[in-house]
Amino acid sequence: MRLKDQLFFGVLTLPHIMVILVLVKLWLVLGQPLIVTFTPHDDLLFVILAQNILDGNWLGEFTDRVLIKGVFYPLFIAFSNLIQIPLLMAQHLFYALGCVVLVQAVSPIVRNKWWLLGIFLFLLFNAFTYNYSSNGRVLRLGVYSALVVFFYATMIAILIRLRDSNLKTRYRSLIIWSMGLGVSLAALWLTREEGVWLLPVLLLYAGVTIFIVVLGDFPKVKTGVIICVLPLIIWGASLLTVSFVNYQYYGVFLTNEIKSSEFRHAYSGLLRVKSDDWLAHHPFRKDSRERIYKVSPSFKKLEPYIEGDMGREWQGGHPDINGGLFMWLLRDAVVEIGHYKHSDAPSTLAFYQSMGDEIHAACDSGQLDCETLLHPLTPPWRSEYTELLIPTFTKVLVDIVKFRHFSPHLKTFSHTAGFDFVVPTFQYVTNDTQQVDHPIHLPKLPKFYRKWNEIKRHILATVGESVYRKIPQLLFVVSLLALLYLLIAQLRRRDVDPIVISGVLLLGGLFSHVAIITVVNITSYDGAFRLGHTDYPIVLMFCICGLVAIRNELRRKRQQRAITSS
Repeated sequence: MRLKDQLFFGVLTLPHIMVILVLVKLWLVLGQPLIVTFTPHDDLLFVILAQNILDGNWLGEFTDRVLIKGVFYPLFIAFSNLIQIPLLMAQHLFYALGCVVLVQAVSPIVRNKWWLLGIFLFLLFNAFTYNYSSNGRVLRLGVYSALVVFFYATMIAILIRLRDSNLKTRYRSLIIWSMGLGVSLAALWLTREEGVWLLPVLLLYAGVTIFIVVLGDFPKVKTGVIICVLPLIIWGASLLTVSFVNYQYYGVFLTNEIKSSEFRHAYSGLLRVKSDDWLAHHPFRKDSRERIYKVSPSFKKLEPYIEGDMGREWQGGHPDINGGLFMWLLRDAVVEIGHYKHSDAPSTLAFYQSMGDEIHAACDSGQLDCETLLHPLTPPWRSEYTELLIPTFTKVLVDIVKFRHFSPHLKTFSHTAGFDFVVPTFQYVTNDTQQVDHPIHLPKLPKFYRKWNEIKRHILATVGESVYRKIPQLLFVVSLLALLYLLIAQLRRRDVDPIVISGVLLLGGLFSHVAIITVVNITSYDGAFRLGHTDYPIVLMFCICGLVAIRNELRRKRQQRAITSS
């Protein structure tokens, strides 16, 4: 049965109801105007990158900020500008489209129209799509949740359609969904830098699908190429394309400077050096920096800036420079000695390579007392971290499942005071209504405008706090127990429901991403919880898979009883 054939009250189809629900949500979230901030490494940077794309200059002239973020979000901002859809509305529509794709993905095994509507509604009103302090800003979180939904929806669709008995429709649908998986994977990889959390999910997906293909009754090589190789080809081609464009403009063949071997070589060298005055969340202590200055002429050039006013400004009121901020201080210092602004990308990366060579050589020769790293961007593991591992992992996971940090209200004013020049840039690039961020301007807002925005935010708060702070945590536990039981039972009878496999993939992705947040939170800075926005749609999709799996199993047992009784 096709979605358009499923009638509501003999008049409305499922797509009609879905469109109405999307319009209702858009009306509600329009009570959250765009928050304008002067944040040169985040909101303002994305707006400027999108402006450069719209001007036909790719990401703009080479600076210390041009290649530090993924390119997908600036492209998304530019595209929404070209089609004249305000940015926040475009992001909500993008997420809604992901919800539609998930409904279409599960439709072959969930044919009940009310179930499909419930799945769409539950995922669409995900509370963290209107968590104002984050989703009201120009941040990658605005599209990352949607991309996660696309990514998992395409995998779920492939797993379900591998059981299609019609060979012709099977291959056609597998090709389409595999292309979607490749595109969503590439977009995820080109949006944020912690794409490593996807690897366990992809390995598990590849293992399961290869196992199904080997045991299946269809052409093994052709099917394996479609579902495993095709997505990787699209992903690789996308990365190569972005790298080639960057090479044409900047002379370096890479997608992101933070991921470059030269920068990681220098950064990992700094991380390796031991400190006699260890402090949590401060892996770059002053005593270790002073030792490095003595053995690295390249790093020595940065000393006046790291230890001077610039360093103290980044340090704030803390005893030393926070691990989450040192990367930006390091890059600012490199700017001050003449790189980025007054040199090209190859020369700048050569400087990082030279710095890394000097520090690593000093470590290897014994001039510096150094440790071994598990990852080039992660501080050395310490015994103190081990004690925090399980409690922190548990806290992060529980906070996510309970939607604990949700709020539809703007808790603090944004940071544009003294930087009014950024407001027109935001206005023309995003095409969005902007949040008035200074109390002196609030009385100028029309009374009806303030009244209706307050009503909309109150409705969103009620939905978020009454539904998403209570129901997902209960469903998560039920789904976890049910999927584990069903997985064991179905493995014994050698007939595993694809929706159970999908639940395992979702759980693996959730644990993988929570593990990354945990490590960052323990080792570098106590503020990595914002990264958890990625996981809220995963929790909701996991609950959906659990409920669908329970439904399928109950229906199978009823059918068995009917056959037995007949």
